[in-house]
Amino acid sequence: MKHSRLLVGALGALLLLPACFGQKAPKERPIAETTKAGEGAQAATGNVKAPPPLPDPKPDETQYVNWIRDNSGNPLMGVRCAIMNQKPEALYMREPVRAHVDYEYKTPAHGRFAAAIKSDGKPRYLWVAGRGIEPAIYELPAAAAGQRFEKSVALTVKPVMNLKVVDHQGYNCRNAIVTVKANRRAPNSGNTERANSLGKVTVTRNAGTWFIIANKENGTCRKYMPNFQWDGSPDEIVITLPEKSEKAPAPTGE
Repeated sequence: MKHSRLLVGALGALLLLPACFGQKAPKERPIAETTKAGEGAQAATGNVKAPPPLPDPKPDETQYVNWIRDNSGNPLMGVRCAIMNQKPEALYMREPVRAHVDYEYKTPAHGRFAAAIKSDGKPRYLWVAGRGIEPAIYELPAAAAGQRFEKSVALTVKPVMNLKVVDHQGYNCRNAIVTVKANRRAPNSGNTERANSLGKVTVTRNAGTWFIIANKENGTCRKYMPNFQWDGSPDEIVITLPEKSEKAPAPTGE
C-alpha cells in the first residue's frame, strides 16, 4: 500500500513537469520607459498602450475623464487621483476625509483617471497626490445628469526624500513624527508626516536646504537638523534621535 502511494505521487509529479518547464512564458509587450523607475509618480515615454474606450454615461450618471500629464505632456502613472464631493481643508490635503471621496485610484501607464458617479447636481473636485506629487485640488463642473467632462492636468514630479528614524540605540522608532520645512519660522502644519511601524517616512520636496525636526510619537527625544542639505537623492536618510530632547536652535537671520 505504501509503495502504491509513492508510485501515484511520482506519476503526479511527472505530469506536472510539462506545465512547469514545457511551456514558454508569453512574450510581453515592451513596457514604457520611466523617468525614475520605482520612485514616485512615473512619466511614461515609450510604448504606452492606449486606454480602453469608455461607455457613454448613463442618464443618472456623470462621467469625469481626467488626463494626468507631466510638464512635457507625457502620461503620468502612479498618481493618486480622487473625485471628491467636498473641497478638502488644508489639514486634510495629504489624506482626504474618506467620506468626501466618491471615487479613487492610481493612474495606470496611460495616465487617464475616469470615474462615473451618480448625478446630484452638486460641485465636484479632482484631488491629486502621491509620491513625488504635491497634493493639489482642481474644481470640476457640477455632477450634471448624463454628462461627460474632460480635463487635462499637468503636474510637476518632485524628488522623494526617504527618511528613517531610529532611537539612540539604533532601534526603529515606530510612528515617529517628522517635520521637513523650509526654515525655522515655517509652520509645522502641512509639513509634518508620521512614520510607519519601521520608522520610515517619505516626503516630497525639491533639492535644497531644509529644517528638519524629528521625535518619537509621544514627542520625546526631539532632534533638530536646522540646515540639512539635500541633493534630491532617493538614498535613505537615517535620523538618529538623542536620548533626551535637544534644545531648539537659536534664531538666525532667516
